Amino acid sequence: MIDITTNKSEEIVNILNRTSWKPGEIFDIKKSTHECVGAMDLEVTPKQRFDGDSGYGIYLIWFDSELLYLGSFCGPKSIVRDRWSKHLSTITLRFRDVSLVQLRSPDPTLNSLLGMSTKGDLENYLLRQKEKLSARYSGVMDNPRLMKEVLNPLLELNSSSPKAHLNHLMGDRVNTSRKRVSVANKYWDQFRSLSPSDICARFTFDYFRINPLARDEGLSVWLYDQTRQNESKAVKKKYVQSNIEAPLISRLVPPANGTRDEVRMPDDIAYHTNAIQIVDEIQNYASSR
Repeated sequence: MIDITTNKSEEIVNILNRTSWKPGEIFDIKKSTHECVGAMDLEVTPKQRFDGDSGYGIYLIWFDSELLYLGSFCGPKSIVRDRWSKHLSTITLRFRDVSLVQLRSPDPTLNSLLGMSTKGDLENYLLRQKEKLSARYSGVMDNPRLMKEVLNPLLELNSSSPKAHLNHLMGDRVNTSRKRVSVANKYWDQFRSLSPSDICARFTFDYFRINPLARDEGLSVWLYDQTRQNESKAVKKKYVQSNIEAPLISRLVPPANGTRDEVRMPDDIAYHTNAIQIVDEIQNYASSR
């Protein structure tokens, strides 16, 4: 772990802290001992939290010097368990826990199909899922090796395949997206052969946490104050997403991100200056890394 305090303006030093983490410090990553579908043969398990891994903040995910993804975190739980392990799976397509076809209500789950359906019913449903898979990733999964090592093995699954394999098609795991698959497609010639130690060496997570102890900064006080009325966690989350995360995505354009609407708050909100400073600080860091 690298613990870094910024040396910018007095406001940023007080309100924003950054820590950087390599995957091996916070995850157990290993080659699976089970039979796997294609190249999705790794397993990831969170192994430890770190001090300050919850609250409000922005995180960046890097592969070597390339920024792949940027997100906000606004939760009481651990960012390690809630976000980062899932991102490794869904961006690299190398892990057993990733699902490429998301279930939507009222789609049946795999468990319900296995429990109530005949083999023919399951076969028909799998056919529809494969059609969704092909349609969803048309145009973003065209790397010949990725098609051979991920797409084609998925299309070959059938009702006799192990349940763990069918989960890739049934949305019962960690769902990926077209944007993330497009990143895997671009980097697949490198991702395909990454060992657990390679992943630990070549990926980095930066976490910029809005410091709850920055009591002189209006944004920090507002975000972490639990006593204020009519200012729900949802309102605060929306503010961070719209006024910090969205501008950063617009400026840095990480390839695994979708677009977000930026809803700029009026300048007369006292703590909005803090949000602008945070955006500038993170942008400057990412641009110079």
